[in-house]
Amino acid sequence: MRIVDTHCHLNDPSYKERIEQVISNAIYVGVLSFIVPSYDFPSLEYTADLGRRFSNIHPALGIHPWYADRSIDLNIIEELVLSNKAIAIGEIGLDFSEEIKIPEELQIEFFIKQVEIAIKLGLPILVHCRKAHQKMLELIKPYNGRLRGVMHSFSGNQTFLSEFLSCGFYISFSGAVTRSHAKKYHRSAINTPDDRILFETDAPAISTQNVSAENIEPRDIIEIVKFVADLRGKSLEDMAEISTRNATALFGEII
Repeated sequence: MRIVDTHCHLNDPSYKERIEQVISNAIYVGVLSFIVPSYDFPSLEYTADLGRRFSNIHPALGIHPWYADRSIDLNIIEELVLSNKAIAIGEIGLDFSEEIKIPEELQIEFFIKQVEIAIKLGLPILVHCRKAHQKMLELIKPYNGRLRGVMHSFSGNQTFLSEFLSCGFYISFSGAVTRSHAKKYHRSAINTPDDRILFETDAPAISTQNVSAENIEPRDIIEIVKFVADLRGKSLEDMAEISTRNATALFGEII
């Protein structure tokens, strides 16, 4: 069995002293490739460095909406992508949750600028979207046919699922889908077509039913894939292979 963790923060400080062991733990269970998105300005260079150090870590470079700041020159992203062979622009997006203090207008500005970088470079985007699905659709629809990407840890309803699929996006499921009460996520996992489904851990940020967020590693993607496989009446091996084919279709030969 082989699988790609399409969104994991191996650039998080909690992994710095044990990253070789975390990667080894993942490979042991069949997780052979890792897409690692940056999130803030300092993480851009560190993420690129991880890609240089480890052949199975594939950097995505971008600024997360939580860290949007007009002092950041987004031109650095394009420069780093070109010099480090990043495979996506991310993690970018919108987060209109009440506790997020970054102005919506600034988030939108940062998102659009980074989308335009992705289109210029012919790369997909990794999209963070919380409490902002309608605005996100309004922003990406004008780029339909020119923009590819994945809705990371998808949390929208069935209407939004259909809309993002119609825009050509892939849908990724994290540990949130394994929780017994997460019926909305279960429906999305069942209704996402075979050729658009991806999996991720978002390690170390999102717990599964059995593993707390701070203990999540890429190896825990097996619980996620197995849960969705059961929902869809498939074997773990088949579901893993389906998602791996999709990851290579979107990101290239990364495994």
